[in-house]
Amino acid sequence: MRVCPAYIRKVSRQDPLLAMLVGVCRGESQARQELRWMRQELVDPARVRWACKLRSRQVPLQHVLGSQPFGAIDVLCRPQVLIPRWETEEWVCDLTSRLAGMRLQIVDLCTGTGCVALHLQRSLSAARVTAVDCSASAIALAQCNAGRNELQLRLLQRDVLGWQPDEIGRVDLVVCNPPYIPPDKLVRDARASVRFYEPRLALVGDKEFYENLVRVWLSRTRAFVYEVGSEDQCAYVKKHAGKEWIVGTRKDARGEARVVYGYRDGDSEFARAFKGYDNL
Repeated sequence: MRVCPAYIRKVSRQDPLLAMLVGVCRGESQARQELRWMRQELVDPARVRWACKLRSRQVPLQHVLGSQPFGAIDVLCRPQVLIPRWETEEWVCDLTSRLAGMRLQIVDLCTGTGCVALHLQRSLSAARVTAVDCSASAIALAQCNAGRNELQLRLLQRDVLGWQPDEIGRVDLVVCNPPYIPPDKLVRDARASVRFYEPRLALVGDKEFYENLVRVWLSRTRAFVYEVGSEDQCAYVKKHAGKEWIVGTRKDARGEARVVYGYRDGDSEFARAFKGYDNL
């Protein structure tokens, strides 16, 4: 965000630290909110000033503070692992409320920080969750976050796209927040804090993981929920899932396609859980 020098000087007279943030935040309101969080979390004025200096260089706030709330848990954030997004938190929290009381074997692919898997494990006492990621950094961080939140989580370091998951056994639900941003869109649209400080491995992709869902996972699970970045990714799954699957799309609070989900036709338990899921 470009801010005119006169405005920076005006803000600086109010609060020099705020002036360091307005250029990287989406407006003064967000800058004030971030500064409040920094002062609450870091307390020491010297640490707060250093944090503002990092933010002025477009370091993500979650890396500056070190953690991010996600539903029922709090997760550590590190530069090698994707920062949890509000869009993901929104659908995961809603999904969890729908699955309450169900005894499920759940697999979370591309787990990253472990935020999705850990929130599901915390909120669904009868569930058993397995979290999978190809990144050693992600698996290590997810393990740290499991300990931080006093949860047990089965973790597997596997390349999802090259893996035949026979070791998993029975699966009721597979969830995934895969890399889904095409390379040209990342370069064109993403903020510098995303392009320069978050792992490309967790961001860049298109239909590879949705093809893997159709080819590998539909024969092994009763239901699935995959985050998406575009309507055409939803359309791909709907086209290829087969007639035995009920497939739908859920939009986020901004009205953008955010989830493609499905369950086997005739599965009354998941039919009840997903009733109205495509409506906010």
